[in-house]
Amino acid sequence: MHIEYFKFFYDVANCKSISKAASMSHISQSALSQQLNNIENRLGVRLLDRSNKGVELTPQGRLMLKHIEVMLKSYERMLEDVDSFKLDKSLIVIDYYYNLTNPYISSILFNSKKKFPQYELRLNSSPVENIESNLINHISDLGISFKEPEDKSILFSKLLDDNLVLTAASSFNVPRSITSEELINYPLIILNDRINVKRRLHLSLNKYNKNFSDLNVLYMVNAVATAKESALNGYGLTILPRMSISDELKRGTLKEINLKDAVLDYSIYLLHTSDNYKIIKPFIDYMKRECKKIII
Repeated sequence: MHIEYFKFFYDVANCKSISKAASMSHISQSALSQQLNNIENRLGVRLLDRSNKGVELTPQGRLMLKHIEVMLKSYERMLEDVDSFKLDKSLIVIDYYYNLTNPYISSILFNSKKKFPQYELRLNSSPVENIESNLINHISDLGISFKEPEDKSILFSKLLDDNLVLTAASSFNVPRSITSEELINYPLIILNDRINVKRRLHLSLNKYNKNFSDLNVLYMVNAVATAKESALNGYGLTILPRMSISDELKRGTLKEINLKDAVLDYSIYLLHTSDNYKIIKPFIDYMKRECKKIII
């Protein structure tokens, strides 16, 4: 089967509509339907349940989509590598966890262009669970994550340490130091994040026979920027990575509140495999060296 067939299926699965996917691909709906039928006939399974409301993936279709996503990423990476080869450059694809908002690392990557003109850098924002699989499948070369890899074939080194900060607008009426039990008295915006803010608070509240449900949570958000904006607007307190609010703390638009009894430290790691280590080793060494200079 041609790679285009898999791209057609991928588009239909994400749009949940054959007509929308056909429009995206600039082909007729009947032609796309025929291509999907060909895939199903070739595999001998039904991948899509069709109805007047659109299409839904069958269990076999969900399995197919999982593999196609990896296949398409690998195909795109192959094309990029070929293009880089034509330009006599080495492509380095860096996956980073999207909520590790870090002006320091961004600055290091920007400055690296002058030092390593032979590299072409591309940054991808990825969920933390995809960073390891992208490395193993050669879709990316480096990963920046807040957790050590689970796969033993992936090499890693610590880039820097950071901590989560309980913060609020400078004008918000709250003492500069409180306990987790006292936190119950204040409105909270919680970052729904894999750094496990919710679990950290739950553990510290257990000391007072309290739990997370006792907190006055206004709402939970998925993005650091949204939580930060909520705090700046005076809606309540929030807990964010220090590196993501360092500028606001320096300017005084946000203030730090010491949460006396909570463990809020975490580390940021650089992940890679051994496959192309020799080629990108100078860049890895540069990243580690520059990160050691950072004082957050």
